[in-house]
Amino acid sequence: MKAIRLILLICLLGAFAVPAFCAEEAAPAEEVTIPIADRPSLAIVALDDGSIKRETWWGTNWDVGSGLSDILTTTQLEKNRFRLMERSLLDKAIAEQDLSASSRVDSQTAVKIGKIISADYLVMGKVTQFAWETRDKGGVGGLIGGAIGVKSSNTKANVALDIRIVDAETAEILGSYQGKGDDSKGKVKVGVGNRHFLAGIEFGSSDFMNTILGVATQKAIDDWVQNFCAAIDSKKLTLTPKNRVPVRPDGVILDVEGLVVVANTGTSKGYRLGDKVELHKKGKVLKDPDTGEVLKVMTELIAVGTITDIDEKTAEIKFDSVEGGSAPQEGDIIKHPSAG
Repeated sequence: MKAIRLILLICLLGAFAVPAFCAEEAAPAEEVTIPIADRPSLAIVALDDGSIKRETWWGTNWDVGSGLSDILTTTQLEKNRFRLMERSLLDKAIAEQDLSASSRVDSQTAVKIGKIISADYLVMGKVTQFAWETRDKGGVGGLIGGAIGVKSSNTKANVALDIRIVDAETAEILGSYQGKGDDSKGKVKVGVGNRHFLAGIEFGSSDFMNTILGVATQKAIDDWVQNFCAAIDSKKLTLTPKNRVPVRPDGVILDVEGLVVVANTGTSKGYRLGDKVELHKKGKVLKDPDTGEVLKVMTELIAVGTITDIDEKTAEIKFDSVEGGSAPQEGDIIKHPSAG
């Protein structure tokens, strides 16, 4: 009888070992570095987390969809393949379209948002799984008549994403990829009895990333990025830079109200929401004495501002205190620092 039990145990352990040798892992995406000017720009929309079960032990400060998008943005930046648009500017553009919930951002809305922030493509999708489960394992003893009688508890976290790439000009969905991750060996294990522990952890922090849920999250994001980059490397998906960094011509202040000016520095001139600009007092105009051609307009810096609202033709610019007490006036000049 002991011999039979020993044989069963050996067979059982062998059965568990087979998947480790037979499983095939996808080859990692090739590490490449693309010059900034040749990188397509991506805007990563906060993922829709409405389909996952929300747990009370998360606390009130967890925004799973937005948090996962932040982690995805960081991971994409490390690939040196894309230009990533600032999330705060994206959120502002979405708010201006009366889209307070990410689930309301569809492919048609993506076109409007893409134009506002000059993004080539939008990355948008859903969190389809974000949880863990704890199971009592009967162990080997439960399978071979209680000869060993080992029972244990196994906690496993699972995270899954379904994210697509949308052309910000045409609203065409160019590709859809999944990312999945699981873990049961995080530095901080959280079981059924102490789930409330996570309520005090900030989502995306190093403490969170060390839990089994955090490790599973990073694995899912890495898996998605790998699948996404693999599609590009295999030419199944082609992304090209459309909105290259333009030469932004000077603009003119059209209206002044308090600390806000309106200028003709819209998106058609290459300006973007959130751009830092300079306000200059218009001075002496230098002309060619023979032809009368304006060769240069002398200006004096009086303030620095930020574009807080923008459309195709105009932009609202909020500025701080002015230099030397010289307030901006209609006809003064707006310059973009990158234009030299």
